[in-house]
Amino acid sequence: MDSARAGDSVSLPKEVLEGIGCVLSIYASLVILLNHDRSKGWVRAPNRAPLFQGKCAMSLMTSGNRKDLEDVARYLLSERYR
Repeated sequence: MDSARAGDSVSLPKEVLEGIGCVLSIYASLVILLNHDRSKGWVRAPNRAPLFQGKCAMSLMTSGNRKDLEDVARYLLSERYR
């Protein structure tokens, strides 16, 4: 595997870019809804919303299933626009 050097173009697979987009969306939503400090606690606290089934958001976000990451991002977006 070649390493990227300054000025070299880098190509990432679509799935990786979509995952990065989800993480950025989750971060932005949390900062808007809570704030940086409170968002840290939110991702690790048990959640009663049906999506989480009593688990913390971090467990879904790190499950390895991109659909779970997308679901958390969608959930937070819906909370922002509620």
